This record gives sequence, structure tokens and C-alpha cells, in this order.
Amino acid sequence: MLTPLLAALALPLSACHAQTPPPKHTVAGLPSYCDSVPPAPQSLPGATSYDYRPVGGRDLFIHVFSPTDGGARRPAALMFFGGGFQNGDASSLSRQAKAFAEHGYVAAIADYRVFCRDATRPADAFEDADDARDWMRANAARLGVDPARLVLVGESSGGALAAAAALRAPQGARPIALVLFNPVTDLRVGPWATQMTPAQLSSFSPSLLPAAALPPTLVFHGVADHLVPIATARAFCERAKAAGRTCALVEYPGEDHSFYQRKSPVPGVGSSPFDDTLAKTFAFLAKASAK
Repeated sequence: MLTPLLAALALPLSACHAQTPPPKHTVAGLPSYCDSVPPAPQSLPGATSYDYRPVGGRDLFIHVFSPTDGGARRPAALMFFGGGFQNGDASSLSRQAKAFAEHGYVAAIADYRVFCRDATRPADAFEDADDARDWMRANAARLGVDPARLVLVGESSGGALAAAAALRAPQGARPIALVLFNPVTDLRVGPWATQMTPAQLSSFSPSLLPAAALPPTLVFHGVADHLVPIATARAFCERAKAAGRTCALVEYPGEDHSFYQRKSPVPGVGSSPFDDTLAKTFAFLAKASAK
């Protein structure tokens, strides 16, 4: 894990390349359904993008949104997008990252390897997530980040990456909080179960990692999610509470997967799922930071 991290650190943080876009696939022989998956973005509007890990014939980027008023030793949020370990890209969390920056956070979205770009398996994505977490801490001073106030955020399969990266963090380097949107918390449930060995499931599935290491956690989940059953989120939080940890699950009746991206108001609520989840997020993080 440390070797690629150190290699990435050898690059100056100002090396935010404007490179020629990579080919659609970095490897040959991928199934035809991957043809519609575009290359991972090397930059995002409003963000500064850094190489954090060269692997598999391409560079992985972290896209950093910073508060406009500058400052040092800011709280930080490291985010992981979803896509079932098959596709997806960092742009899906751009609006959330910008909202975090508006609230004084240095917000970063990490790219990672997925099957339709890299012919990789979920375990490879978890290794990338660990490296992204370590890169944020190692570069905290340059980014103006307080490493003791790092929050991990993830949506769907990216929720599994965020949770595992939090639970696998070394003692003394654990994030202060975890925010998950319709997360995959049990890798034994879903198509990814057949893509991992029993040893990999034990090493990476948040449902199997020691719950005592879980930071204060906020989970948003649609009750009608047809991709990630809400029962897995309920079981995850119950296990955490049994271990004496804080795990707040906010359920949204009738809502399916990715509901939190919707900007239209919910009847009878007065705000959109996007605004409601973020308002609850910042209220939760304010309490977690005060402890």
C-alpha cells in the first residue's frame, strides 16, 4: 500500500496535468456493455485535480474543492462515488463536494479502479480507497487540512469503500465521522459477493470488519431501494450500536436508489432529498466535531 502512495507523493501537488484523455478502456477484452462507460475525468469544474496513484496503465486522480476564503487546517471530506464497482465517476458527487466546500470543508472526490475501465475486481477498488485516505492525510498541510478532522463520505458501492477505509484506518489515523448514502455495507449481499474470495470479504466488507473501530456514522437510505436492501443498512447500524458506536440511520419511505441526488421537493417535507440529506449531514458533523 505504501509503495504506490510514496510514488504518488513524489509528484508535486501543482502537477494537475492537462493530459490527453486516456482511451476508453485501458485493457482489451472487456464486455460490450462497458462500451458506454466513458474514461474517468481527469479534472472537474471548480476543482484542483491531483494524481494520487498511477496504477494499471493510468493515473488515478483526487479532485479537490476548497473553500473560497482560503485558510489553513480546515476540516476535510474525502468522497467515493458509486457504480457497483463496474462504472461511475467522480462527477456524480460534485454537487455534494461543492456544498461541503461552502460549509468550510476541503472536499475531495477520489477516482478508483472499476471493472469497465480497468478489468479489475472490487478488492482493487478497496486498495485504492485506502491509498486515497492515506494520501489525504499525508498531504494535509499542503491542502490546508486538519488531518484530525477528516470525514469519509460514500454513495452506494462508494459507501462500502468509505466505510471500509474508515474501519481499516490505523489507530490514531481514523476519520472523525462517516456519512453514507444508500451504501453497500454487506458485500455478501449482491453481485459483488461472487467477485470476492472469502478472505477478501473478511478484509473489506464493512459488515464483517470490527464494529468497535467505527467512527460516528450517519446513513441515509431509501426504504424502497431495489439495488441495496435497506435491511443491510439496518443490520449495519444495529451491529455498530451493539458495539457501543454511534450509527444514525435516516430512512426515506418510498425512495429508491440515488434518491439523495434529487433536487425537486418532497411533498409534505418542503425540501428536496438533496437539500434535506445535506442539512442533516452538516448538523450531524457539527455534533461529531464537538465531541
